[in-house]
Amino acid sequence: MDGDPWDRVYRFALSLSRHTQDAEDLTQECFLRINRQTTPPEQPLAWCFRVVRNLWLDRCRQREVRGEDAGQDLGSLSGNERDPAVVASFNEELTRVWRHMMDLPDRQREVLYLRAIEQMSAAEVAETLQLSHANVKATLSLARKRMRETCDPMPSEESRS
Repeated sequence: MDGDPWDRVYRFALSLSRHTQDAEDLTQECFLRINRQTTPPEQPLAWCFRVVRNLWLDRCRQREVRGEDAGQDLGSLSGNERDPAVVASFNEELTRVWRHMMDLPDRQREVLYLRAIEQMSAAEVAETLQLSHANVKATLSLARKRMRETCDPMPSEESRS
């Protein structure tokens, strides 16, 4: 998945923190740290994801708070400008799936996010999260299984009536 590194790091921070202000703070701190680096990291994006994750874990330890609600930010994840009914349906489905993803245990959510959303290879995820390749594969399998179990298809319009 190509795109602006700032946006990608911000989306990862948002997936961890679930609040825009925290995600903005984490992203800004990450890029401040990369500017302070005397030698550039070998894989800057993986390094940024690792920094954001570590900053978030530090913040959680300081606050002793884990798993805040995703809140109202979820509706803004799609910038699609098509038919309003299609956009509304897409946003509803996206929000539903995103909420199920946010309910995963932290490690499963992180691995699934980096593989599915950021399209990182299993090796890149392993390096970013400092896990073994086998651990990434097992965690990803568990996350996908849990998503299949919890994300049943949305009822159609006819069955709602």
